[in-house]
Amino acid sequence: MAITEAGPASLRDEQPGFDWRLALTWLVVSYGMFLTYEWVHFLIHSSYRPKRCHVLRTFPEKDEVPVSETAFTLGVDVATMEAAA
Repeated sequence: MAITEAGPASLRDEQPGFDWRLALTWLVVSYGMFLTYEWVHFLIHSSYRPKRCHVLRTFPEKDEVPVSETAFTLGVDVATMEAAA
């Protein structure tokens, strides 16, 4: 098997033709991603609030969850930080 010519012309001759299945797959996936993005974007800017799921105890009311002692300081001693500065 002898290689007669190496270069773009010989490579172009060996490439397969246009694949409609690949193009259709790309279009369907692209439009699906676009529509998902637009739907989420619409929901973010609308007044829609999802229903709360009390069966799994998700989305509890704010007053039902105890506030941690380090919630405002993130565990850093503020007095020590001010003395070091």
